[in-house]
This record gives sequence, C-alpha cells and structure tokens, in this order.
Amino acid sequence: MKKYLATILFLFIVSLKAGTEEERTVHYFGLVRTAMVSAPAFSGQTFSVLHAQGGFYGNVTPDLLFRIYLDFSNFGSLEERYDTTGNLVGVDVDMPLGLLDAYAAWTFNDNFTIQAGQFKIPYSNSNLRSPANLPFIYRPVTRYATPHSRDIGIKLIWKPAAGSIVVESGVFNGSGLNASDTDKSLNMVGRLEWNISDLHCMSVNLYGGRQDGINMKMMDIGYVLTGDYLEAGAEYALRYDDTIGQQAGYFYISKSFIRSDKKIHKLTPAFRIEWNSFRQDTYTLTGGLTTYLSGQDHSMIRINYGRSYGSGDDFLAILFQVSF
Repeated sequence: MKKYLATILFLFIVSLKAGTEEERTVHYFGLVRTAMVSAPAFSGQTFSVLHAQGGFYGNVTPDLLFRIYLDFSNFGSLEERYDTTGNLVGVDVDMPLGLLDAYAAWTFNDNFTIQAGQFKIPYSNSNLRSPANLPFIYRPVTRYATPHSRDIGIKLIWKPAAGSIVVESGVFNGSGLNASDTDKSLNMVGRLEWNISDLHCMSVNLYGGRQDGINMKMMDIGYVLTGDYLEAGAEYALRYDDTIGQQAGYFYISKSFIRSDKKIHKLTPAFRIEWNSFRQDTYTLTGGLTTYLSGQDHSMIRINYGRSYGSGDDFLAILFQVSF
C-alpha cells in the first residue's frame, strides 16, 4: 500500500512542478446531499448527510491533468479512555481517510491517455456516474454485482482518431477505496464504449481477479438513450464468486419538462425497475420526481418512493442537493 501512496504523491508533486504558470489551470467542484429517509415508508424518519464532497482538478500542462477529490461526510468518532478508578485519562480521535480520487493523467498523443492513482475503475455505466447526476437518490441494485467502484491502479484509454468507440483497460489492487493490497495480486478490467449515434450508447465491461479474498469474474452490459430532455437506460450485470453465479439488472426512464423563467424551472419524473437473483428483494420498483430550483441545475429537491417485491419492504426519501 505504501508504494502505491508514494506513487500517487510523486505524481501529484510532478503535476504541481510541471508546466509554466500560464499553462496551469485549477477548477473547484463539490456537492452536498442531505436526505430525510422513512423506511418502512411513513413509519418514522431519519435525517442524514449522504454526501459532502469537494475537490479540485486542473491542467499543469496541456497534456497533463490532475484531480484530488475528498469526502467530508464521514465525520469520524471520539472514544473516551478511563483508568480503573473511572477518571478520564484521554480521548482517542478516529478520523477515517476521506480520499476518493487522487490521480494524474497524461495524454501522450491524440489517441492514448494513461492514468495512475486512485480513481473509479472503468466498469459499469451506473458506477461511473456521479451521484449528483443520477436520476435517483440511490444507485441501482447492480452495484452488488460489480467490483469496488474505486481502487488504486493504472489504466490506458484509447480513442481512435476516426470512430465512435472508447476502449479503457487497466490493472488494480482489487482491495477498494483507501485499502491495503492484501493478496499481492493485480485485478484486470476492460471497458468498450460505443457511441452508436448522438442518441444511443452501449458499453461492455469485463473484470477478473481476487476481491476480498474471493476469485471473481464479472461482466456488465449497459445501454443509454438520451435526447429531447428524455433519458432511458438499462444494465445487466453477471458476477461469479468462485463458482457461484449472481446476476442483476435494471431499466429506467426519465423525462424533463422545462418551465422557462420560473423559480422551479424543470420537473423530471423518473421510474426504475430492478431485479436480481441473490437478494431477498427480488424485484424493486422506484418512482420519483425531481424539481430544479432557482432557474438553474445546481440545486434540486428529489422525492423517491420504492417498494421491493419479495421482502415487502418500502421506503420514502426526500433529498436536497446543492452542487458547484
């Protein structure tokens, strides 16, 4: 683990030192997502901060990019220590590492980019999307049939000069976010994304290696349709843990209605159906409505209601989100 962190630090220092002041650019971004959740629905409520994230990225030369992304929603804990007589002798502070992304990317010609550090692995349409851009409060059930969303490793991106495909492949620790590499083996991932047209996009994802001490092979196929304020998509995920097969999938659709010159300028209803073969909630239906506030897309209120058939559980969630 130390050598990988040292590599990240080295790349970051190189990023800061490289280039001239005229070439360097830095941009800041972040989001705050707070929610009230009632599960089962209408039986009691809890408030939580789902995400409080921020970071910066930029170019230190035209072909060298860096990104640092932090999560502040895990506030850590305090533990008091007492002696045998009951007197307070100290307080232990546990502040878990909130590092999400720390990487550098170098584009060495018009077709190839190499990226190293900690970042999202190139796998699954839903995992690669930011929670700020998802049409629902929670990620779909396919997240249980995919690898860790973030890992430490290196990947190569190939974009042909003439064509509509993007190919990404890489090797990773397989231990996940801010975790030590326990088995000393590397996991492999590959992704092919095909932009069929301005409206249609498909992806095929493959993953293999050891994760959490288990041999895994995974495949994911995704499809997205966008256009005229309409978005729809589907995904199928297959995961083998040693010899045990698990599969999951979903379909969703959303449509935005624009209200020009209004404080609530956009209304977006959405619907999703999910299914899987390894959880008690075999089928889940989720419906919701998103309202965008103040005439722009940086603040919104979202309401979701979901019901699982099989377990019979349901939930109601109300989200307030601000992004910048």
